[in-house]
Amino acid sequence: MSVISSAHFNLIRARKELQKSFREEDWDALRDWDTKLGDCLSHALDDPQRDTSALVNEMESVLKLYAEIVAQLPEQASAETKILRAVPRPKRVQLDDA
Repeated sequence: MSVISSAHFNLIRARKELQKSFREEDWDALRDWDTKLGDCLSHALDDPQRDTSALVNEMESVLKLYAEIVAQLPEQASAETKILRAVPRPKRVQLDDA
């Protein structure tokens, strides 16, 4: 069993909560979790204990979720897409020497 950092765990939790908010069509919660997810992503990227490979996999899950959200938004809610921040521009991550 692999141990993940608390920053990575918080990122996973935020993604799952964003996904739950989307499935339940709770747009206020979605906005809140969108912001929290961006913060969690920044912390996970800055974490010196990060597992870069696992973090990249999680970031792929985040991107897939955002793609799903954008693809399924109703046409009349297209103005709402402006409230969704893009995944924040992360700092360049150096791959750990393995």
